[in-house]
Amino acid sequence: MKAISVIAGVSVLAIIGILIHRSAQASTDTYECAFCNERFGSEDALAEVTEHMEGHIQQCWGQTGAPGWIPEDVNKDGVINVLDMIKIGQQNWTLVPLEEGIYKIVF
Repeated sequence: MKAISVIAGVSVLAIIGILIHRSAQASTDTYECAFCNERFGSEDALAEVTEHMEGHIQQCWGQTGAPGWIPEDVNKDGVINVLDMIKIGQQNWTLVPLEEGIYKIVF
């Protein structure tokens, strides 16, 4: 019984160590906006870049054109609308590594 408790304790410590490592690793990554190439590298960079890109969508809200006519038409339906905002809000994108720890967001 004591051996099981020790194994369980070690497992919990290992999981905590992994989570701390991932948290520290995530805070050092930098993300580049898909629309204007501005970079965000703070501890909460993914949330900041998401909010920043949502601002781009809001500036173009309601505009129409051919599908994919501007980068903000991430849904590629020709209209800047709620579908584009949802795709950004869900972080439905691809991260392309530019260099170590720096990622470009692409749709």
